[in-house]
Amino acid sequence: MTSIIADINDNRHVFKSSVDHFFSKINISKQLKSSNFYKKSGFSCTQILKELFALVFTGKNLYRSLLSDDALLTFRKNTAYRFLNSEHFNWEKLLYKVMSQLISEVDRLTGKDRES
Repeated sequence: MTSIIADINDNRHVFKSSVDHFFSKINISKQLKSSNFYKKSGFSCTQILKELFALVFTGKNLYRSLLSDDALLTFRKNTAYRFLNSEHFNWEKLLYKVMSQLISEVDRLTGKDRES
């Protein structure tokens, strides 16, 4: 039983570093700022978005994660819902900027002039 728990923790660590690498590669903090993602206090927008993003790929549900004592999320329910429902954040612009970067990266990797 101990090895299963250790494997789960190792997988979380590997996944967290993958998410961190992806977010740094697309320069998410710059994208958030240019899309009007600002908070006056508390957790940073980058941290909240990283944790919510990680939920999707770990097959977790926000509601269940908020109820559990698993410590996947470092913030509370109100923080998550305020972040997701803020009328000041320009989600469309953020998605456009991130997807533009992602498409250009994939295009670079699959283009005719790529290095083999």
